[in-house]
Amino acid sequence: MIKHLFIKNYILIDELKLDFDPKFNAIIGETGAGKSIIISAIDIAFGAKASGKDVIKKNETSAIIEVVLNLNDNFNKNILIDNGITDFDNEIVLSREITQSSSRCRINGILVSLDFIRQFKTKLIDIHSQHQTYTYMSPKYHIHLLDNFDKTNHQIFFNDYKEVFIQYQSLNNELKELQNTSILNQNQIDFLKFQIDEIQSANIVSDDEDEKITSKLQILEDSEKLKEYTYNAYNALYEDEENIIDKLGFVKNNIQKCLSSDSYFEPIYESLENVYEMLRDSSSQIRSYFDNISFDEQTFNELNERIVILNKLKRKYGPSIKDVLINLQKFQDEYDKIEFKDEKINEIKSKIANLLPKLESSSQILTQSRQNLAARLSKMMEKALIKLELPKTKFEVKLIKTDFGEFGVDNVEFMLSTNVSEEVKPLAKVASGGEISRVMLALKTIFAHADNVDTCIFDEIDTGISGKASISVSNAINVLSKTHQVICISHQPIIMSRADNILYVSKTQNDETEIKVKKLNEVEKIQAIAMLAGGKINEETIKFAKDLIDEAKIK
Repeated sequence: MIKHLFIKNYILIDELKLDFDPKFNAIIGETGAGKSIIISAIDIAFGAKASGKDVIKKNETSAIIEVVLNLNDNFNKNILIDNGITDFDNEIVLSREITQSSSRCRINGILVSLDFIRQFKTKLIDIHSQHQTYTYMSPKYHIHLLDNFDKTNHQIFFNDYKEVFIQYQSLNNELKELQNTSILNQNQIDFLKFQIDEIQSANIVSDDEDEKITSKLQILEDSEKLKEYTYNAYNALYEDEENIIDKLGFVKNNIQKCLSSDSYFEPIYESLENVYEMLRDSSSQIRSYFDNISFDEQTFNELNERIVILNKLKRKYGPSIKDVLINLQKFQDEYDKIEFKDEKINEIKSKIANLLPKLESSSQILTQSRQNLAARLSKMMEKALIKLELPKTKFEVKLIKTDFGEFGVDNVEFMLSTNVSEEVKPLAKVASGGEISRVMLALKTIFAHADNVDTCIFDEIDTGISGKASISVSNAINVLSKTHQVICISHQPIIMSRADNILYVSKTQNDETEIKVKKLNEVEKIQAIAMLAGGKINEETIKFAKDLIDEAKIK
């Protein structure tokens, strides 16, 4: 939900800071004072189209809108994390800066795209204005609304269908992939077989065979030097007249003679004994290496030939032997698909045929469940609309059969008629501005238990209504504000009386036009309602305002 709004250099606003209540916020003011500018600023912060020349305050270079949001516990934070936003708690800051040539969106200071902001908006707020297409009016969203209407039994039916459909979709994708391989011509198949044979004929031993051969070649190339170095080392250790091992033995023996007189020499003698044995072992190993090393021209040539073969394969299928082996497996898999495609295609077709009855059965159960939900929703909507002073309204949920898809075999669309003499038509094409606001309010109230959107914004929801309709709308908003944050532009005293927070918008025109917003205290709230109710503030209108507020507290 929206906690705080900051606007700078936007249209007629120099600088504005607003705090919102988590429940019901009413925005009031004289006609033309600029109430809708605040709603449009929120909409633009969430990605609505904006031109610098239209929204930047005169003589300024940029406009800035910043929204501080509290995320509820059900919000899927992976949406943010997947877009590189990781440093956040349950509060984030969304900002948009608009210049004459561009705009930049940020969340917690990290740049994000407009497309992401628009998707992000659908998870957080609904803005309902008379000149806007609402989420709830979009037919593609209606199936989700209907499925969320009852998450108990219906969700089981949906999950059963989806489980079967995933299998069906997987088999169909595999079938298409196999059928696509049939377009390969014989030359392509022969080339694939050539690649497999070329790699297999090399009989690669391991994915590091080239490294091992290179190491062996290096030893052979350096064999004369290695023989010389090991010969010198062995002689110094063991063969020379004054070799190291004999001298160490002499030292060891003399220290041994000291042991009988002084135990001080015990650790020294042990160390010398260990070194003596280690040098004897080392000299033996060096002698063995020296005796066995030699330059074998045949082995050298064979290894060089082998490395040439491996390097050729790496150039073609590498860059490493490991990559060559991975490509071999890929070629073999592709060839196997081609080789056995007819058999595999028939096998998959058989699996699809066996799965279809189960898919059809689960889709029919899902459709029947939706039809039941549609009937319940239609009745509830018509009752809600009667309460909102739309007594002649017919509301229907239309299901149109379609092909198997992710959500079943149904297209869902909400239909409406506000006149007895007319048939129901798609929601977006029927209702007037004032009616749409009440339809949206009815939908929002009904779906409050299933909707993850926190904030509902209504622009001029009370346009064209009065009397009993005003009372009904105010009651409905009051109910909605128990589960959602509501921000509403209103001209009706009875609606204002229900508000937890009232923001009064005024416009001054001195040297330049400026919009200001004031949060009303309890006394100012009473006076504002009194003024709206009677056009003036006196004892009678004050009493009327207080009665409205007292009645609202009871409800």
